[in-house]
Amino acid sequence: MVRSVQHEMLAVPSHDEAARQRFVVAFKQHLNRALRPRNRVAFEQEVAPAFEKRHGRAPAGRREIRDGMLRYAPARVVHAEASGILARDYVTAARLIGASGPSILRGHVLPAIAPTIFVIASFHFGEMLIAESALSFPGIGAPVGAATYGLGMRLRIPVRRESL
Repeated sequence: MVRSVQHEMLAVPSHDEAARQRFVVAFKQHLNRALRPRNRVAFEQEVAPAFEKRHGRAPAGRREIRDGMLRYAPARVVHAEASGILARDYVTAARLIGASGPSILRGHVLPAIAPTIFVIASFHFGEMLIAESALSFPGIGAPVGAATYGLGMRLRIPVRRESL
């Protein structure tokens, strides 16, 4: 089956654009094959029981399912990373020589998962910045007089390069 039909009115992608398009297709295929089944298991084992315990009913729609999945996503990532570190040989060796649990966490696990925690926190900070600026731009959100990024956009206050 021919996937790309070249028509004289279509733009011809450059090598880099075609490579980016192939990457996006491969990435979507990876997400559908590898991560979607794990998401179903995580939903059925963690998110749905927690939602039912909290609300006394099953999730009613896509929005409630999405909110439940997003609530547990960072914790699942950090837990998976920490579990992988705890299974390493050097952690087992530290246990065998008598290191306590808190010292293993402080000395081995926390330094190894700190970059992951930093990346997750950075993403959440970016989401908060976007939400704050989206609400402050039309005048909703922060009280009048508060210095916000959205207020600066609305009033067209230039951002100084030195402050970045």
